[in-house]
Amino acid sequence: MSEDGSAPISLLFVDPDTESRAYWVTGLKIASPGYVITEALDGQSALDLCQARTFDCVVLEAVLPDLSGFEVLMHLCPPTSTAIVPVVMLTKLVLARLSNLAKWNGAQAYLLKGYTSVDELDLTIRRAIKWANPTSRESQQ
Repeated sequence: MSEDGSAPISLLFVDPDTESRAYWVTGLKIASPGYVITEALDGQSALDLCQARTFDCVVLEAVLPDLSGFEVLMHLCPPTSTAIVPVVMLTKLVLARLSNLAKWNGAQAYLLKGYTSVDELDLTIRRAIKWANPTSRESQQ
């Protein structure tokens, strides 16, 4: 349980940049101690972790060393699947068409690192989880 009595949020944070990942992960843990965060450095590791266990949400960088974040997104949110894995893309790529592509392929949000606060990311993650499973989180609170 987190300090406010709600169930912890299991989060997979995928970003190859050590400093960037540390900034966001530390910020989220400070903003909301209820996060249980697993980190991945590349796309294949993220996919392997998602096969091994369930996460409430995945935060995904678009630029990864092996697979692109969009390839990972398409594996996590295939068009024919009814299972919903909330994915928030948090990236340094500033192109409107990439935002549209991410949302078209199943991402709940596309946030830009230089323009997003930790609090905004926290709120976006919570909204994505609620969107994916509106009754589950409400019943746990």
